[in-house]
Amino acid sequence: MKINCTHASIFRSALLHKVNSSSLVRKRIVGLLANTAALDPEELDNSADLVQEEPETFGKSVAGLHGELGMKILGAVAEPTSGISVISQRSLPRAERTK
Repeated sequence: MKINCTHASIFRSALLHKVNSSSLVRKRIVGLLANTAALDPEELDNSADLVQEEPETFGKSVAGLHGELGMKILGAVAEPTSGISVISQRSLPRAERTK
């Protein structure tokens, strides 16, 4: 299973919580399609501007989920011009980058 539209820091906290740290949860959740803003949905709904983290910071936090939690599927929900996918790819070890 892949989780969608959640910031990497929120995803990380949830998986490290004692309720979700079982081997069954870790086997079932294999990835994240991350949101670039670490805000609650209510805060994002009321925002007049695009809210996103700096691409370098975001890319490193998403890529870090692979090394720390073993996530195999990582992506981002971002504006096409944000550079987020390029940064995330550069943050992964070369052998694990997608083409």
